[in-house]
Amino acid sequence: MTEYTPNYRKVYERKTIIIGKVLSKLGFTPTMMTASSVVIACISLYYFAHRDLLMALVIIVLAGIFDVFDGAIARATGKVSKYGTLLDNTTDRVVEGIMIMGLMIGSYVRSWIALLTLLAMFLPSYIRARGEAELHVKALGVGLFERKEKLGTLFGGIILAWYFGNRTFQFSYVSLSILEIICLVITIGSTITSFQRLAFFSQAEKHSLNCLRDQNQISEFK
Repeated sequence: MTEYTPNYRKVYERKTIIIGKVLSKLGFTPTMMTASSVVIACISLYYFAHRDLLMALVIIVLAGIFDVFDGAIARATGKVSKYGTLLDNTTDRVVEGIMIMGLMIGSYVRSWIALLTLLAMFLPSYIRARGEAELHVKALGVGLFERKEKLGTLFGGIILAWYFGNRTFQFSYVSLSILEIICLVITIGSTITSFQRLAFFSQAEKHSLNCLRDQNQISEFK
């Protein structure tokens, strides 16, 4: 599979190996950290339901830290595996779903907006997974709104809603709260990313077909 790995990713992976070595010596495994991140994220639902946005955000950030640790331990111990990557990516989607569910449970975001945001957030990941499986081209770093952009926008919105109150703004005939606006921004950004990834894989397929055609022509001349 052709690699496409941004430089920031390489730096992040190199820096976190030290943390992974320390945690592995304490007896922690990647799977333990992955499972813990989901359990911790579920705790945030209690605070979302009781409309304690700040504490809910703290819990979600803690879950994210544990999510970082699982990969760090795997790299430090040489236990990086395809199944581990699959498990990690799956739990990432679960944690994202828990956050949106929490906003809906706490009545910060109307249900139709929450569902629309969930669909938009999950779609780029699905396109990347299917595209990489079908075309054998790795698309890490492709798109406007990857996970860090989605989470950064959502975290920023939660902080704004906590500080100012989840106040509502009137737009013509539609009223939207701060977090509803944030969710719609994520929806738009994720949708754009979906189209970008579809275009990326379309070009990858064309390039692959052209290379195959050139190889066939060379073989004919031989």
